[in-house]
Order: sequence, then C-alpha cells, then structure tokens
Amino acid sequence: MKNILFFALLLSQICLSTNLLAETVTVQGTKSISQDINIVQHLNINTASVTELTALPGIGVKKAQAIVAHRTDHGEFLKKEDLTEVKGISHKLLAKIESRIRVQ
Repeated sequence: MKNILFFALLLSQICLSTNLLAETVTVQGTKSISQDINIVQHLNINTASVTELTALPGIGVKKAQAIVAHRTDHGEFLKKEDLTEVKGISHKLLAKIESRIRVQ
C-alpha cells in the first residue's frame, strides 16, 4: 500500500512539474515571438543589423549583408525605395516588406 501511495504522489508531482514547464515554455515563446514581430513591424533599415534584417520576409543572410554593405559604402537610405539599389532587392520584394520597414 505504501508503494502505491508513493507512486501516486510521485506521478502527481511529475504531472504538476510538466504543466508548469509547459506554461513556462509557452510564456517565454510568446514573449520572444512578440519581440520579433515588433522588430519586424518597425525596422529602421539605416540601423538594422544583419540579424534583424533577416527577420523580414524574403531577406536572407546574403541580402541582409548586401543591405548593410550598401549602407556602409553609400550612406544611409533616404527613402524606402532606395533599397532597390541593393543587388537582389527588386520592386516586388520591396512591396512585400515596405509596410515593415522605415527610414530615419
């Protein structure tokens, strides 16, 4: 009888721990996703890092590096449309990301 009681107690502790762990992961995951969304919605292309730029749809590491290199070589972007001067950034891609970027 003691063994059954012990295992029942152990099982309830495991279930409780698993639920707490699941809630923690969900909360942390949600916070991270929210932060990423905020970054993408208001990304300043004149100050964004390669990592931040890759959060934009259609922008991989190479295009992000090209954006940063262009910015370094030619100065800040004056308007969003200036991004099309970067190799690999078409007007179609600009239209896709335009609502998520800003120039300051």
